[in-house]
Amino acid sequence: MRLHEAIRRYLTWCRAMGTSPRTFPNLQCVLRLFCAWAKDRGVTMLEQLTPDLFEAYQEELTFRINPRGRPVCIGTQRVHLGVIRRWGRYLVEQDFLISNPAGRLRLPRKTHALPRAIPSVEETIRLVEARAGEGREAYRDQTILELLYSTGLR
Repeated sequence: MRLHEAIRRYLTWCRAMGTSPRTFPNLQCVLRLFCAWAKDRGVTMLEQLTPDLFEAYQEELTFRINPRGRPVCIGTQRVHLGVIRRWGRYLVEQDFLISNPAGRLRLPRKTHALPRAIPSVEETIRLVEARAGEGREAYRDQTILELLYSTGLR
């Protein structure tokens, strides 16, 4: 079976299984990008899919540059690889393939980045000392702000 036909069948199956209308365009985009990448390497048939091909795709995705000229972020890589793995699982479940060639793919680790906008010391002091009035609610709000700041919660 040709790759584009297998992708068409998978997308039809996803729609029948109730995939969210907001998720569906993303599935289409990811799989069409993979199909085009594979076609550039002479892979057009399901039988040509190998674990090495999927590992090469993961490596290429790691170094891909987005339209803004930056490397593709980890989150985008995780989405692409997750879609590819689920497609591979579908191909096995539907007996199009004997084993999942994308099954060995490992998703990159999530990064835990700090917030981009960190207030200066002066801004923080002004925020903590600011009171929106008097009374119990103002005191409660100030206490909550101080707790959040002193414990590092976001």
